[in-house]
Amino acid sequence: KGIKSHKYNGSYPYQTQKKIIKKRIKKFVRFESEDFAGISSSWRRPRGIDNPVRRRFRGHRKMAKIGFGSDKKTRHITPTGFRKFLIT
Repeated sequence: KGIKSHKYNGSYPYQTQKKIIKKRIKKFVRFESEDFAGISSSWRRPRGIDNPVRRRFRGHRKMAKIGFGSDKKTRHITPTGFRKFLIT
């Protein structure tokens, strides 16, 4: 039991592996979570009718969307080229 890792062995050999490009490195933070102690910072989609984040006003934070996703071939791969997974 424990976390093991192995070299990525998908369609690309490790030597010619695609460069890992992250579209966004910063975490998506929940709206107004820094203003209230009871609200955690983990992302929740804003749903209010007047919410400036949901309405995508200039100067407000970005909303998590499908376009920020990573490439399927390089997803979950560490910078050393290993993929972490749990062995039970």
